[in-house]
Amino acid sequence: MDEEAFDDYDRELELALFREYRDVVSQFQYVVETERRFYLANEVNVVRRDTEHDFYFEISMSDVWVWDIYRADRFVKAVRVLTFKDVNVEELQRRESSPSTESDAARRSCTAATFFAVSTASGLFARDHGAKDDLGRAGEQQAADYLTKRGYRIVDRNWRCPQGELDLVAIVGAHLSVIEVKTRRSTAFGHPFDAIDDRKRRRLWRLAHAWRAEHPDLARGRVLRVEAIGITGASPETATVEHLEDIA
Repeated sequence: MDEEAFDDYDRELELALFREYRDVVSQFQYVVETERRFYLANEVNVVRRDTEHDFYFEISMSDVWVWDIYRADRFVKAVRVLTFKDVNVEELQRRESSPSTESDAARRSCTAATFFAVSTASGLFARDHGAKDDLGRAGEQQAADYLTKRGYRIVDRNWRCPQGELDLVAIVGAHLSVIEVKTRRSTAFGHPFDAIDDRKRRRLWRLAHAWRAEHPDLARGRVLRVEAIGITGASPETATVEHLEDIA
């Protein structure tokens, strides 16, 4: 099997797993992300354990579904995880019975109502509400404005699923474009596009296919494309915007 065929096979497995996730997510109350695994669960308990010179987190989950492409049975009665790394626990929103529209696309099955970050930097529980830092939010808004002025129709923002997150999804002409936005205050630590390596591009394509599978009406008849916007500067008034229309 050559590399291209292997990537196609891997992508099909990922899409099948995502479709299973989409079908079962409404049965669960929490999303749990560790450094190695992604879980859906109905009961979650996170406890900090202190040692003589360090500490770690013990995560106990009941009634669990595991994101694992190689497991034959992903439903597990209970899971216990010990980790020295950060842990994210999200309480999922309840799905609404009314049909979705473009304006509420970002609030579908991969969104979360409440987000808890368990950080090893402080060892404390910090609550956020799914927002990124101010610079990232400003950059995404600036990118959306930039694209809108050039004829793009933004149909989704910050769409999340177990495979990752898409910053922006837009329709332009015959294309369905997913847009990765990278914002830097300066180039002191590298150009914004430096963060988009081959591995990142492959993940973006998998996410693009997952989004298309989740939104067939919007995607039908359109050519999928992955784009990137790099923004350098702390202020929208003086920042430099660079746009790559195809990063395949």
